[in-house]
Amino acid sequence: MNIIKLTDNFYHLVDVFDDTLLQKIHTCFQDKTRFSKLFQGDYYRLESGDFDQAVRTAILEHLQPAQQFAESILGKLYTNNTQLWEDFDGYVNAMHKDASVNLTANIQVYVLPGDESMGTSIIENEIVTSVPYKYNCGYLLLQPTKIEHGMTSAVVDRRMSVYQSYRSTLDVINEW
Repeated sequence: MNIIKLTDNFYHLVDVFDDTLLQKIHTCFQDKTRFSKLFQGDYYRLESGDFDQAVRTAILEHLQPAQQFAESILGKLYTNNTQLWEDFDGYVNAMHKDASVNLTANIQVYVLPGDESMGTSIIENEIVTSVPYKYNCGYLLLQPTKIEHGMTSAVVDRRMSVYQSYRSTLDVINEW
C-alpha cells in the first residue's frame, strides 16, 4: 500500500488489497440478504457489517499500515465495525462532517472499477481536495468530525467500497 499525503488530514491510498482479498470481498457483496438500506433522499446505499469473519480479519490486516500511520499522528486508535458499501446510479453522499465521537479516522477503499468522478473530496480552508474513484485505491481521512467531506458528483452505475472507521476510545460510545 502507498500512502500519499494530500493535506495534513487527507491521504490517498493506492494498491490497498491483494487480488485474492479483492476476490473474497467481491464474493461478500453477492449475498444481499446481509445488507441493509441506508437512505439519502431518494437514493440509498446498501451496507453490511455482517460478512465473513476471515475476510474482515484480512481487510484489517491489509489496512494496518494506514492505521499505524494514522496512530503516529493521532495516538492509539481502535477499530469500529468494518462495512461494505454499495451505492447505485444517482446516489450522492453530500458534503458533511461526521457527528459521532466514535469517528477519529476513516478509510474508504473502492473495490469496483468506475467513473473517477465518484471519488471523495474534502473542504479545508475553502480549498477542495479530491481522491478519484479508482479500483483498489481510496483515502484516509483524519478528524472526519472536523473536516467537511463527501461526494461532489453522483454515482454513475455502481460504486462499491470497503469502509473502515477508527475511534480514539477503547469502548464504543453509544452515539452514532
